[in-house]
Amino acid sequence: MLKDDFRLRRSFAERVTVSLLLGIYVITAVLAPEAKAVVEENAEQLNPFKQADLEEFQGKIVQEEEQAQTAESAETLAKMKSLDQAKAQAVQQGDTLTKAEIEELRKKLIGIKKKDRFRFGLDGDHTYNSNNNGATPHHEKDDSQFNAGGNVQYNFGGKKTDLGLELRGTKNWNIINSTNDSWQGEERLRSRRRFFKKMNTSANSRIARNSAKTLEIESNKIRWDAANQMSTNYAFSKKLALNLDLSSQKRMFLQEAFDQDSGWQAGYNPSGFWNLTPKSRISFGYGFSVSRNRLKAGDTNSHDFKIGYFGQVTRKSSASVDLSYSRQISQKTTSTTGSVTLGSGYVWQTTPKVQTSVQVTRGFSNTTSESVTGDTSDTAVVTKTDNYAVNDNAALSFNYRMLTKLTWTLTGGASHSSTKTFIDSQKDAQTRIFTFPATLGFSLVLTNWLTLGFRYSFSYKTGDSNADESRVHSWNSTASISF
Repeated sequence: MLKDDFRLRRSFAERVTVSLLLGIYVITAVLAPEAKAVVEENAEQLNPFKQADLEEFQGKIVQEEEQAQTAESAETLAKMKSLDQAKAQAVQQGDTLTKAEIEELRKKLIGIKKKDRFRFGLDGDHTYNSNNNGATPHHEKDDSQFNAGGNVQYNFGGKKTDLGLELRGTKNWNIINSTNDSWQGEERLRSRRRFFKKMNTSANSRIARNSAKTLEIESNKIRWDAANQMSTNYAFSKKLALNLDLSSQKRMFLQEAFDQDSGWQAGYNPSGFWNLTPKSRISFGYGFSVSRNRLKAGDTNSHDFKIGYFGQVTRKSSASVDLSYSRQISQKTTSTTGSVTLGSGYVWQTTPKVQTSVQVTRGFSNTTSESVTGDTSDTAVVTKTDNYAVNDNAALSFNYRMLTKLTWTLTGGASHSSTKTFIDSQKDAQTRIFTFPATLGFSLVLTNWLTLGFRYSFSYKTGDSNADESRVHSWNSTASISF
């Protein structure tokens, strides 16, 4: 009886949680049916909900429970018993074990691997796209794309500091549309260190050089990218953690034909987590970023506000809800953009080998701009333009770990986007597009150093006009080697 009551309560809790998440989504849809945005974008691009964060949260919960159940397993006890026997044998032989020797013996018995200082890898992939030009049915043009790359990594870190340097090179080429061929070389420097027991700091830098074919000049188009990022986490208390993220990116085109595309961005993002219970937390944050480029009309300042919730629903499931507001202000024009996005997700460890996840998002924003025509103030005419868009996205995913080294993934979903343009409060244009994507893939770890992957994707798009209809089939195969 007690087990039946527990199952009924758990089932009821799952239904209530899912109903609340869908209810929030429906309420948002009703209250904002004419959600608005600058340009038409895919719902995935406006989605602030991070699926990886929820899966990581769920994974930690499952891992904690597995560790609690196996903390005193026969295997662990046998290994610790072997350690005690080894120490006793050494004492009988009159030998003495140093602290370092005992720690090394413990690592060997328990299975802790020593961190490699030097690693290198090779990877490559091939993608076939049946509709490379995004044309309507019966007018498609296919193409195959190949990527090959290699990397070398070295870890300089010690006990308290993790410091790694990576050098990487990649080459891209196409069978039919060879004008898109390119190659890139880059370096990455990563570091992580703990200060004062409660403060973790990480810093990353990247410098890359990209060379691509172009029809505008006789030589290749050269682009330099530089990015820096630093994050600090401070455990203020058992329930409150504070974070600070600083970032900057710079893109440079040294050739005169493309120097107008050069620009830079910088961001400042403080945030925090409040742990309501050991298995639920609230996240909150604010972000300020600036964007500048050679064409001053594109200079903007942005403000972002976010709040979210992660929590365990049942012993094997977790849910997340995120709400964000963003405001982008142009520094050289009268254009202003405001957007709101709501995202909700649910992850359920259906069986020990199957994980099911559901994600639903809705994003809407409004861009307002004014233009002036006329030579004098007496004849000048001010025209106000409003662009509105709404983006909806729903996705269902199944992750099946068939074997220890073989994982299958099946994902399907649907998205909807619509835009409306008003000039001086008069409707000027309207578009509506529906997209239905589906993906089936698998990953196979043949050995510790060789991994293979394959993915098939299909997407069908339709809209108000015949030009919006398209179908895309793509096959992708990957291979990576790491030593």
